[in-house]
Amino acid sequence: PPHAAGPTDVVVTGPGGDSNAGEFTFIPPAAPVITDLDPTSGPTTGGTVVTITGTGFTGATGVTFDGTPGTSINVISDTEIEITSPPHAAGPTDVVVTGPGGDSNAGEFTFIPPAAPVITDLDPTSGPTTGGTVVTITGTGFTGATGVTFDGTPGTSINVISDTEIEITSPPHAAGPTDVVVTGPGGDSNAGEFTFVAPPAAPVITGVTPPSGPTTGGTVVTITGTGFTGATGVTFDGTPGTGLTVVSDTEIRVTSPPHAAGPTDVVVTGPGGDSNAGEFTFVAPPAAPVITGVTPPSGPTTGGTVVTITGTGFTGATGVTFDGTPGTGLTVVSDTEIRVTSPPHAAGPTDVVVTGPGGESNAGEFTFIAPPAAPVITGIDPGSGPTTGGTVVTITGTGFTGATGVTFGGVPGTDIEVISDTEIRVTSPPHAAGTVDVVVTTPAGDSNAGQFEFTDVAGDDDELPEPPATPQSDDGGPTTSSLPAPSAAGGSGASPSEVDEAVNPLAASNPGGARPMASPVQSPSPAAPNPGGASPTASPVQSPAGNQSPGAATGATGDLAATGLAAGSVLLVAFALSLLGVAMMSSGRRRKGSD
Repeated sequence: PPHAAGPTDVVVTGPGGDSNAGEFTFIPPAAPVITDLDPTSGPTTGGTVVTITGTGFTGATGVTFDGTPGTSINVISDTEIEITSPPHAAGPTDVVVTGPGGDSNAGEFTFIPPAAPVITDLDPTSGPTTGGTVVTITGTGFTGATGVTFDGTPGTSINVISDTEIEITSPPHAAGPTDVVVTGPGGDSNAGEFTFVAPPAAPVITGVTPPSGPTTGGTVVTITGTGFTGATGVTFDGTPGTGLTVVSDTEIRVTSPPHAAGPTDVVVTGPGGDSNAGEFTFVAPPAAPVITGVTPPSGPTTGGTVVTITGTGFTGATGVTFDGTPGTGLTVVSDTEIRVTSPPHAAGPTDVVVTGPGGESNAGEFTFIAPPAAPVITGIDPGSGPTTGGTVVTITGTGFTGATGVTFGGVPGTDIEVISDTEIRVTSPPHAAGTVDVVVTTPAGDSNAGQFEFTDVAGDDDELPEPPATPQSDDGGPTTSSLPAPSAAGGSGASPSEVDEAVNPLAASNPGGARPMASPVQSPSPAAPNPGGASPTASPVQSPAGNQSPGAATGATGDLAATGLAAGSVLLVAFALSLLGVAMMSSGRRRKGSD
C-alpha cells in the first residue's frame, strides 16, 4: 500500500497466528526534472502551447508559470508534457512541474507583450452614409482584436478571420472620409481610410404602363421616372413584383404579383430610398367559361371534325382541349359560341375544355369513334358474264354496310344493292373481254379485289358448227324415207326397237337389248294426225335396263299403239331438225357475207 518512506515489517497472519516479520522499505519518488521548454516565449495573452521535456513526469498534476497554472495539461510520457500558457504580464517566468515526488526545478518562459495591429488595406474603401457596407481589413496583429472604429464610431459584426484579416460592417456616418482603427491586445492600429458617400436622391415615378392588369398577376409593367439606377425592388401596396429589370436610370420593367382587385401604390426602392407612389389597378378577371353544348357530339378518331361549342364566357378564349389534346382552327364566334377542329385521338369519350381569361370551363363531352374496317370480298357469283354487261353479280364478304360503289376493272357497276353487311348485288357494266378486279368501296376505304371474267357473246366472233345433214326429197324438202313405214293396219311396220334406233341412235349401239333413256320428246297433241286411230298417249320414255316405264302398254295391242306413237314422234323430230338446219345455214351465209 502507499506508505511513508522507510523500512517496514511485513507479517503474514494465518490460522496458527502471525508469522515472524519480514522487511520492506518504501522509497520516496524522485521529483520531476525539467531539461527544456519549446518555445521559450509567447504573448502575454497566453495561449501558447509549450512542450516540456525532462524526467519524472509520470503522475504530474500541474504546471505553473510563476505560480499561475497553465491549462490543458497533457502528460505524453514520463519524459514529455504539453501545456498551454496562461495570460501573464510581460517578462520571464519560472515554469515548474508538480508531480508525486514534489516540484521540479524551474524552467524559463518569457511572456512578450503583443505588437499593436497594423492595417495595410481596406476593401471597399467607400460606402453609403446609411452604413451597412461589409469592409474587409487586411494587415497583421489582428489576433485578439476587440473592435474597429470609423472616426471613433464602432463598426458592427466584427469577425476576426485570422491574424491578418478582419471583416467589419460600417456604421451609419456623415458623408466624408474617416479613420478606420483596429483595437487589439497590443493597442490601436494605424488608421486606414474609408469614405462615406451620400446616397443619390430617392427615385421619382412619373408613369406606370399599363395602368391595370388582372388580379392573377403576370402583367409586365413599365415604370418611367428618374433615379432608378441601383433600384432593388418594386412593390404593389407592399407586395413585391417579380422579374425586376432596371433598363436605365429612367426606366424599370417589373411583373405584377397576384393581388386583390383594386388600385394599389407602386413604389420603387433604390439607394436613395423609396420613390413616390405610382398607381396600378388590379382588375378581377371574367368568370371561367361555361360549356352547355357540343355539336356534333362525336367524330372519327382521325380528327378533322368541326365542332361547335355553345355556352358563355368564351370571349378571349385561348384554346380548346380534348382530354388535354389541343384542338386546331379555334374560332371564337361570339361570347356564347366557339368553333374548333377535333384533333386525332384514341376512340372513346373525352372531356372538352375551353380555356379563357377566367380559367378553364366545365367539361363537355365529345366521343371519338374508330372508323369501320375496310370491306373484304370473299366470293363473287357468278364469276363471269358477257362483255355487254348486265350480269347481276352477288358479292359476299364483310364490311359492306354503307358501300357507295362497286367497280369492275375500274368501271362502276350499276344498280348496286347492299343486302346486308355481308352481301351486295350489283349489275356488271359493259367491258372488254378478260378477267378484271372487282372492288367494293365504303366510307372505310376500298376492299381487296375479287375476280370477274368478261366473255365474248356467242355468235359475235366465232362460226357456229354446221348442222347435221338432213335427208332430202327429190324436190329439196325433208324426207322420211329413212324412217320405218307404217303398217297397213295403221301402225308402224317396224318393231319398237327399230323405231327407237331411228329416234335415238344410241339404241343401235346397245345390242344387248337394254334401251337407253330415250330423249324426252313430247308426243303430238291430240289434234295431230294419227293414222292408226289409236288414242294418243305419252311418249314412250324407256327406263334403264330395257324395261318400259310403268305407263307403257304391254302385249300386242300395246306394241301397236307404241309403234304408232313412235312413228309420229320421229316425223316431228325430223321436221324440227330440218328447220334448225335451214336456220343455221342461213346464219352461216350471213356471217360469211359480213366477213
